[in-house]
Amino acid sequence: MNNLNRRVPVGWSSLLRRPGRRKSRPSNNWLAGGSLGLLTLLLGVALFQLTTSAAPQTALITGEIERITVTNPADVWSAGTIVVGGQNVIIPRNLLIDFPANRLTVAQTFAAAPPSCVEAGESGLAIADTCNLGRQGGIATIAANRVDNGDLIAGDVFLQKGAELISGQVTYIDYAMGFFRLDGVANDPNLGVMVRLNDPTGAHTAQQGLGCGFGPNCSPDPRFTEDPVNYTQMFSTGYPLCIPSVLSRSFTDALDFNNDGNTTETLLAQANPGGTGDILCPDTNRPATDVSPDSRRFAPIKLGDHLTVKGNFETVSGARYLSAWNTRVSVALTTDPNRPDQPDYAYIDEMFIDGPAFQRNRIRDQFIGFVSAPNADVLIFTTHHDPTTNAMHEFPLATSVGCEIAGGVNTCLNVLGPHSYRIRHDAIFTAAAKNPKLDPCLHLRADSRFAAQNPCPNGGTLAEEFSLMSPITHESHLLTGRKFADQSKPGGPTLRTLDFQGNEAANGQYLFPMGLGLGGIETPVFLEINIAALQTPFSFDGIPWNLDRRLSPGGCIGPCETTPQPLDPFPVSGFDPRLQAPNPPTGVVSDPNFTARPLSVANNRVLSFVDATVNNFNGDATVLAWPPAPPAAQPITATPCLPDPAATTPTCLQNTTRPSATTAAPAPPTNLTATAVTSSQINLTWTASTTAGVTTYKVFRDGAGVARSIVSGTSFSDTGLAAASTHSYTLAAVDGAGNQSAQTPPATATTNGVAPPPPTGADLVLSGTASPEPVASGSQLTYALKVVNQGPQAATATTLTDTLPTGVTFGSAAASVGTCTPPAAGSQVVNCSLGTLNAGATATVTIVVTPTAAGTLTNTSSASSSVTDPNLANNSGTLTSTVTGGAGTGTSADLAVTHAPPGRARPNSAFTYGITVTNGGPAVAHSVVLTDQLSSNETFTGATASQGTCAAPAVGTNRVTCTLGTVNPNATVTINITVTTGAAGNIIDTAGVSAAEADPNTANNTNTQTVRVH
Repeated sequence: MNNLNRRVPVGWSSLLRRPGRRKSRPSNNWLAGGSLGLLTLLLGVALFQLTTSAAPQTALITGEIERITVTNPADVWSAGTIVVGGQNVIIPRNLLIDFPANRLTVAQTFAAAPPSCVEAGESGLAIADTCNLGRQGGIATIAANRVDNGDLIAGDVFLQKGAELISGQVTYIDYAMGFFRLDGVANDPNLGVMVRLNDPTGAHTAQQGLGCGFGPNCSPDPRFTEDPVNYTQMFSTGYPLCIPSVLSRSFTDALDFNNDGNTTETLLAQANPGGTGDILCPDTNRPATDVSPDSRRFAPIKLGDHLTVKGNFETVSGARYLSAWNTRVSVALTTDPNRPDQPDYAYIDEMFIDGPAFQRNRIRDQFIGFVSAPNADVLIFTTHHDPTTNAMHEFPLATSVGCEIAGGVNTCLNVLGPHSYRIRHDAIFTAAAKNPKLDPCLHLRADSRFAAQNPCPNGGTLAEEFSLMSPITHESHLLTGRKFADQSKPGGPTLRTLDFQGNEAANGQYLFPMGLGLGGIETPVFLEINIAALQTPFSFDGIPWNLDRRLSPGGCIGPCETTPQPLDPFPVSGFDPRLQAPNPPTGVVSDPNFTARPLSVANNRVLSFVDATVNNFNGDATVLAWPPAPPAAQPITATPCLPDPAATTPTCLQNTTRPSATTAAPAPPTNLTATAVTSSQINLTWTASTTAGVTTYKVFRDGAGVARSIVSGTSFSDTGLAAASTHSYTLAAVDGAGNQSAQTPPATATTNGVAPPPPTGADLVLSGTASPEPVASGSQLTYALKVVNQGPQAATATTLTDTLPTGVTFGSAAASVGTCTPPAAGSQVVNCSLGTLNAGATATVTIVVTPTAAGTLTNTSSASSSVTDPNLANNSGTLTSTVTGGAGTGTSADLAVTHAPPGRARPNSAFTYGITVTNGGPAVAHSVVLTDQLSSNETFTGATASQGTCAAPAVGTNRVTCTLGTVNPNATVTINITVTTGAAGNIIDTAGVSAAEADPNTANNTNTQTVRVH
């Protein structure tokens, strides 16, 4: 029986989807030394028979990418080649390449390149790529073996676009465009290093404007993204950061941030011009105490913060900036330990686990990191993927609490100061005595959360210790103690976080991807073993996902293949990874927490994999076939030359010579003319630059040093000008590498009309929305109103008056500044006093009402102040809503049923299924019924629903029926069904929902959840 391993539920695994590099693997000095027998180990290494007498040799290469190719772009798992350091390296089929916070195949690397590179059939990462105008190649770290036929075949590849690391102080934040500057002058928008987060999903930012190109949310290259789930944009405790934005984002207030009791209403998140007031990135989460009052939301970067960013420089539309996949703010932002209803955060700063072939005669690991809670209670699991479904399965490896109990105070907690943990394990294959500070079995057995499952039942034999740390994992998963307890709650977890867009986000966990170049997998260092054997190859054939790609995270796209998918050609080592230690573990592995059936010889654990049918390793039945097929002999080809772009005829440069970067300034455009069209508009036209590669033109007005606009064509209309005003324009051409031409001679024009007198007054502009539309009678209707002062003077004593329509019941009214007064008895008028609005300032008012009958509603609003308003036409407006008789505009209701992630299910114990029914509309669903089929090996004990009633199963059916009544569009009903489990095994729950209305999508009307009882 498997007691401790966990098959990660589908809903949870979606929050663990992206890997991310955190730090290079740490030094080995803390465990220096070892068996003296290691000094002569390699003298007796036995090699399996290769095609020739030459033995494979190690090849570690780091350098700039000169060229990269994909063999078959139509095959997502295709092989390819890469030239680094003047050497041709084969990228074998089925290899997943590590990026700083991503994993891609070589074919995906090409397919996800910037559009100009995709069009050219290039990656954009090589010096030789024509789309790479800067002639700066990416950085590749390649672990390869030179096999017996002479070919270099990679077994691990890590690609970076750049390796810039910058620390400094935030001196400017652009809340409209979503970037910041480091080490400039305070509040100066032009000085300092410009930094944009590479945040294509918008988890932390809303970006636009300067430096934005083709990518989502201004990402210049989404391949080098941050990790939006295992946060790489964070404070030093792992707390996720954000940049407030004046751009509005609508979201469902699922966590009731406005405290009105309504968790289905739609709110707007939008910062004031100064960056305050963003409900999803609240400045209140940065108090002087550095204890966040609401850890359900991210916390903003502030002016004056010191931080460190990692990434690469990009030049887009003439703007050069650092595109950061990693940001760390030097503030220990803490979560409140006295708020059990709020989540915490954590991260792994550095870690490693020893990979095969264990020539040091030991296996070790180390984990160092930080948490937002004062007590660094963390649990760490290895993750393994089965070859049938590619699902993730977790097995416990480390616990800071168990380590502290077994090893003594300050063994693992607060070793590096508050909020820190450091866990180390070392299983020496010849050790007679156990070291409680470094023993993984003792640590697990000392933690009460694991002790009841009796891990390492024989007390921690070498075979048991080895089975905890082997086979090598491709990712390690950390959970905080609070998150672990939350996941074990009946009905599923309740701690929730919303990101910058209002989407569900992760908390209390961190998934650390591992690789040789990426960091995390430690290979034997032969300077510490035998200096006569430094050429010893990497043991790629001791890493499970090299022998079968399906065992890696992301190893299947769609259904998995039915046969193993090894690297092809394979970078063979020439030796058996199980037999290279002088004293390899040979005992039986029989701990049911780590294998369903006994494994006869412990060193076979190196090649073991998980069986999907038992959610566990399965003894001798799940050991990979070995050895892999040696690569076929093929001729060694010459390294392709680098073309010289400066040559007039095809010419190759020596591999030691870089092609000339495009640094010459392009020719400026010509024939610039300026023509007044109206009293407020001047049109510009010009003749394009004669230089190839020009992509944009900068338009400068009236001698300004910053471009008025950046355009791609040969014309521009300057609008919003004052009547009878004279303006002078110049242009500069910019090429794709960011080189800028000299400016053109000026062209001048004067707008038509008579110059107006200097403006006075405060022009208030009122706008708003009513949602949802249509709205069902009896459900909530939200009026979101916005007052903007377009100046030029400040508006004092600003008020907003809103006359509600008859046929609604008032619910609430709130203003971003000032206060609102509910309607008096017998009145429908809401009055809001907004105080003083400076020129350019915005105030928002949110009013919630409930329609009482079908029909048409008209809401009337107006804004005024004590200052003269030059344009009263934009001070008032109406919002019209259609109210249906309890239904939307359609005649069908899209019902969906889902299960909450399960808590822990123990044998012969109570367990609760958490089920949610949602009506996606457009119509109200009537006579809604949920049926829930239980397994035969569980007994019904009770059921509750947030509306309606549930009936116990009829005799012999084990089927629960819940009559839920009417469910409005976008409404949800929750049902909790409690059972008593039987013996260990699987219990299966199938829920289905139906209504009187037709359902346009019956695929989501049923949902099945399988839960492991252990």
